Amino acid sequence: MAWAAAKLHQFDRAHDDLATTLEINVNTKQPEQESRVKMIQTIARWSFTKREICSILERITRIQFYANTLLLDEQYSLCNEEKLDRYCLGEAIEVHKLRLAHSRTSDYCPRDNIEKTGARLW
Repeated sequence: MAWAAAKLHQFDRAHDDLATTLEINVNTKQPEQESRVKMIQTIARWSFTKREICSILERITRIQFYANTLLLDEQYSLCNEEKLDRYCLGEAIEVHKLRLAHSRTSDYCPRDNIEKTGARLW
């Protein structure tokens, strides 16, 4: 869980870094009063240099990488949970079948059956 929090923190820092580069207020998500983005909005003209554009694209790529990492980690953990749930369900069904098969006998004892089959009861 701490690892996921660290990844989320990295994503937040990269997002804030991009917003700072574009001179966008992180809290309001609006361009600063005298920002280049505000200027672009008012005069509809891009005046970024090639280096600035590459820097912005690099920051966007970093954010995309962090987002993809978080999504893949979540997908992996959900797949593992699903596999575990299926395994536990299968084991529970087997125990239930054993109980039904032996419930007709009067001397049925689940503990004896567990020792023979290795099944677990919960």
